[in-house]
Amino acid sequence: MNQTKYEKQFFRQYANILNMKYNNIPVLIPQAWIQWHSKSRKNLRSISSSHSHDIYRVDFVAFWNNKRFVILVDDISHYAIKKHSNWYADEESYAKRLKEDRKLRKENWHVFRVSNWELKDDEKIKNILKDLREFVDF
Repeated sequence: MNQTKYEKQFFRQYANILNMKYNNIPVLIPQAWIQWHSKSRKNLRSISSSHSHDIYRVDFVAFWNNKRFVILVDDISHYAIKKHSNWYADEESYAKRLKEDRKLRKENWHVFRVSNWELKDDEKIKNILKDLREFVDF
């Protein structure tokens, strides 16, 4: 699993706080590929396929009550750009995230997005997991 520090932390907290070992809760599947195609992304691009940008990895997926959920853990690069040693809000990066969410929703995925910044605080993590539990309805 090529997860970031915060994705790993989120997964561990999910498993521990919600007592995944003993409770009937959705299993989080890390590093899942959405929109699998038989050809590689490179080959799809070379034939100008409209599907070439549809292939991407999400941080976690879960399936519960006949619904599909995507959980995304975003670092600052998802909404800002780095110039020298400083980060600056970037509308294009933010718009890319919004477009991704719209696309996933059109494909009947329920999207739950959190930031690394939120995961730095244990109290915030508890609230995020409470929100996730309500969102998924388990």
